[in-house]
Amino acid sequence: MVFGRRSGFALSERRKNSALPEQHSQKLHQFQLDRVSDLLNMGASLLFVRDAEIAPLAILEHGHQLLTVDHHGLIQSDPDLQIR
Repeated sequence: MVFGRRSGFALSERRKNSALPEQHSQKLHQFQLDRVSDLLNMGASLLFVRDAEIAPLAILEHGHQLLTVDHHGLIQSDPDLQIR
C-alpha cells in the first residue's frame, strides 16, 4: 500500500478519532483490530465485517476507495469485490 498524494492517503489529511464498534471488534483478530484502528484514525469508515468460513474480513471505505483487512492484518487497497 502506498501512502501519499496519489493514493488518497495523504499523511497531512485530517485525522479522525473513530472508535470501533464492539460488535465488530469481537469478530476481528488483534492484527486486524490494529490495522482497522489505524485506518479509522486516517479517516476511513468501517462498512462491515464479513464472516468468512476461514477468517473474518474487514471492509472499509476511504473516500471512494474500498479497502480490506484480512486476518493477518494485511491491507488490500484494490480488493476484487463489489458492494451491493
